[in-house]
Amino acid sequence: MELVLPNNYVALEQDEMMYLDGGLSVPNGALAFGVNSAINATIAYFMGGGGGIALFKAAIKAVGRQTFTRYLRGALVNFIGVQAANRISGKVVGFVLGTGGLSVGGMLARHLDSGDKHPNNGWWDIT
Repeated sequence: MELVLPNNYVALEQDEMMYLDGGLSVPNGALAFGVNSAINATIAYFMGGGGGIALFKAAIKAVGRQTFTRYLRGALVNFIGVQAANRISGKVVGFVLGTGGLSVGGMLARHLDSGDKHPNNGWWDIT
């Protein structure tokens, strides 16, 4: 008796079966975001924590709600523009330097990804 494959089947390649090996993989972006968030939270904690809220309350009292809203809107537009420019320039500089970005979390994620069982695939394999 000969083994016969059914008419409808899917031939799996090795890459498609790798997830069956077990373990956990974390995307480099998520790892970088977590590390950067922890660093930023630590800096904010040591810089006074809730001081920003007290500053906003005092500013609203000093200039009035409408004036403060107008200034805040202008500041946010400027902030978003600066952040966009920083992101773009960071990507350009990262591409030129070959690092893909200039953040502590990003560098750590790439370092951990380069040493796991599937190096430099964009995921850190925890096994």
